[in-house]
Amino acid sequence: MIERRKEPRYPVALVCDMLHGGVRLLSRTRDLSRGGISVEAKQALQVSDVVELALVLVFSDGRSEPLRLKGVVVWCTPIPGGFQIGAKFAPLTAQQRAFIEVFLKFLDGAVAPPTGGSTRRDS
Repeated sequence: MIERRKEPRYPVALVCDMLHGGVRLLSRTRDLSRGGISVEAKQALQVSDVVELALVLVFSDGRSEPLRLKGVVVWCTPIPGGFQIGAKFAPLTAQQRAFIEVFLKFLDGAVAPPTGGSTRRDS
């Protein structure tokens, strides 16, 4: 199998609220990268579906306010108890990109988590 991903994936389990067509779907992340996300959900989605994602990032000293992103479903496959869904992020703002970058470096152990004050990062 040929690996088509441009960015490394980081395994992480986070609560992820997805909105699709005005319906809230609770899901949990499997992994995260600079370009997209893999989640487990009870409901299937179709390739090309647009979703709004709200991720609560977890640091060793607390949780962030939800990071809100848009994504496009690129695959969906059945797994026991539900579906695994892959989505690529829609174009991100500089602030969203920077926050994801810090979080991924934190997961990789390259930087310490943000401390003190709000970690809010919305679009």
